[in-house]
Amino acid sequence: MTEQQFPQHPRVTETMDLINHAMALYDRLIEAQNTNSTTATDSTKTVAVTVNHFRWLTGVWIAPGTRTIGAAAFNKRLAEALANANALAQESADAIEAEHTRELDIAQRKVEEMVARYEGAPPSAVSAPVALPTLPTATPAASNDRW
Repeated sequence: MTEQQFPQHPRVTETMDLINHAMALYDRLIEAQNTNSTTATDSTKTVAVTVNHFRWLTGVWIAPGTRTIGAAAFNKRLAEALANANALAQESADAIEAEHTRELDIAQRKVEEMVARYEGAPPSAVSAPVALPTLPTATPAASNDRW
């Protein structure tokens, strides 16, 4: 039977929980950024491109027979598909960032509540710890690649 000689102080435990929660928020942000990709087409649906969160081109799909339209027309369609994909990727990045900011604001309020509760309180006066919202576990997002 192993028993701690000096049990951890409740304030330390609560602070460590808040730190772990903040680290989990950033891990989720990085995972969301690394797994996010967007696919878009041109207006004729003959060219589709996929870009990741960093706007790197990760895939191109060209409809059979498209090569007969000529290089200039193909270039225009490819540019249109890239512009559409980049616009969608920006919307997605903004949504991910907004969700992360919202979660960080909640965590910041929890820290402020904890500090206010402990300021001026004697070291032995410890109230109930701050309840942190539970984070959803990472689930593989449905593929948005339609090609």
